[in-house]
Amino acid sequence: VLSGKIGRGMMLLLGVEQGDGLEQAQQLAQKVVKLRLWPDLKDPSKQWASSVVDNGYELLVVSQFTLFATFKKPKPDFH
Repeated sequence: VLSGKIGRGMMLLLGVEQGDGLEQAQQLAQKVVKLRLWPDLKDPSKQWASSVVDNGYELLVVSQFTLFATFKKPKPDFH
């Protein structure tokens, strides 16, 4: 059994499909670390303002081939 452990941060379920390569992996990594999912560090009333990097959080990536998504902005879109 392979297991991973992180402190405060986020777990990313990552879908990789045939044909994805190093360029796609690098683009995704750059987008993921910039996703603004937490409140602003100086003004907690500002939601969706800081990233995993801004907060010094950790990231655990888990392969999940059944999930595929795109991000066009550094904020998640639920529509």
